[in-house]
Amino acid sequence: MRSILFVVGLVFLGAALYLGKEAAFLIDALRSSGQFTMSVWKNWFWFRNPDDFTSGLAPNGRWLLEAFGAALLFSVGWSFMRTSMRMNE
Repeated sequence: MRSILFVVGLVFLGAALYLGKEAAFLIDALRSSGQFTMSVWKNWFWFRNPDDFTSGLAPNGRWLLEAFGAALLFSVGWSFMRTSMRMNE
């Protein structure tokens, strides 16, 4: 059981690193095109068309959600790994 939890934790950590890398590449692309912003309280930050919530995520909203998702996956993976270290076989 201990090794299974450790491997699951490693999978979550790997997914967090991949998602964080994708968010970093998106931030770099937005910064180089001059569209990067941190105005999270504006509707145009999150949605392509602020009047239509079904229009999809704007690139700025997407990188922020990817970064938060990476942080969440990292914390879950770290918790699994720490739990596996405390278990006695």
